[in-house]
Amino acid sequence: MSKLYNEIMENIYLTPETKEQILCHVSERERKAKVQNMKKWTKYISVAACCALVVGAAYGIHTLHPDKTVSEEEDMTTADMVDDGAQIANPMKEYGSAEELSDAVGFTVREIGELPFTVKETLYFTYDDTLAEIRYTGDDQEVYFRKSQGEDEDNSGVYNTYSQTTTITVGYTEITCKGESDAYELAIWKKDGYSYSISLQTGISLEELQAMIETVEK
Repeated sequence: MSKLYNEIMENIYLTPETKEQILCHVSERERKAKVQNMKKWTKYISVAACCALVVGAAYGIHTLHPDKTVSEEEDMTTADMVDDGAQIANPMKEYGSAEELSDAVGFTVREIGELPFTVKETLYFTYDDTLAEIRYTGDDQEVYFRKSQGEDEDNSGVYNTYSQTTTITVGYTEITCKGESDAYELAIWKKDGYSYSISLQTGISLEELQAMIETVEK
């Protein structure tokens, strides 16, 4: 096949005009191919940019607890966009103190008086003006204390499965504490028409957790 092809090609004569027309045709096809490729890449880049915006928006939602999923978070950016371009209001509001927080929700929210780490920052939030949260942040620890009206559900927003569950009593109140290998990350209780929770980024001893609970259960 190769020999026959070479023999045929040796006997073909192209005039300069014919060669120029062929080269122009080839160049035009190459140009069109490049344009088509550029259009494809432009489309892919646009899609990638849209995906990046979506991912960025998802990660822009502030994480309240390291083990929560985005869909479980109440803390959103100033306004969230829905499909039709409309905006929905941010349900989270920040306040400057426990007193301001208490005024906003209409019930008293106590500070945790004893924390087993040095607090670098304390933040005060409400969600939908019904749930109060005080967030304590240290170098490698973060604590979330929540209080809300009603005794119908766990208000911690933590949905982990823990291997260890212990019930303690503070005063006359039973508190459910959860964790792994004697390192407790969650405490949940209900009292006098309110739900309470303390969740931690890093587990602590049961004694340390109980000491924290006692300061808000006076």
